Amino acid sequence: ERGREEVHKEPVSQIQWILNPYSKGEPGKTKFYLVSAGNDGRILIWDIVPRQSKLKLIDSYVLLTQSVPRRLRISKARGDTPMGATSLAFSHENRSLFIAGTEGGGVFKCSLLEDPQTDSVQPRSSPITFSFVPHHGPVYGASCSPYHRNLLLTSGTDATIRLYDMLQSKPILTVEPGPGYIFKTQWSPARPLVFGAATGDGNVIICDLKASQIAPVLKLEHGKDKPVYSMEFNTKRYGRCDE
Repeated sequence: ERGREEVHKEPVSQIQWILNPYSKGEPGKTKFYLVSAGNDGRILIWDIVPRQSKLKLIDSYVLLTQSVPRRLRISKARGDTPMGATSLAFSHENRSLFIAGTEGGGVFKCSLLEDPQTDSVQPRSSPITFSFVPHHGPVYGASCSPYHRNLLLTSGTDATIRLYDMLQSKPILTVEPGPGYIFKTQWSPARPLVFGAATGDGNVIICDLKASQIAPVLKLEHGKDKPVYSMEFNTKRYGRCDE
């Protein structure tokens, strides 16, 4: 049985499969783990127990305010106050590196430690290693470029899509495609300068930074007053995206 200290205490906002971040490319250790993130600020790593149809917690972290430089803090909360996670994106090149977006607008570069801690139920210290200039509202979308290790997209309720270099705190480009929240953003798996986004005003938009850094090149209308909460590019048929 899982103890209450080993599970999320508030709603889970993100679930993702990741390749084993602890294997370092060792043969025979390319298994998958499940990552969950919640509004309690916890990020939990789960393993699947073979033939038992259950999950085993192998590692846990918590996003803490004290890890953020004071000049980039969004609130005056105490240092040990957790920050609710609303989005996650893992690097395509470094399995232990990931981006976390929070309900307060924060965007953080984070890192998993080298070895899981299977003998403790208490979360480790905050995984945050770098803080970016925050959004003005919850960050619901984050995507690491599959073509450039340092390029990152984020989006949120401030109706902007931001392009960051992971080595700089300020965004290098901000796109404002129109009114409405932006719930999801994702890089194209086929074209390095193309990305898509799902918007609160009922559209899926496609942006091509080579063609325009201001406006989308394509808008797919889902319907007035029908928000689109998610979209994905079809990795087997690169010319398609699904909402």
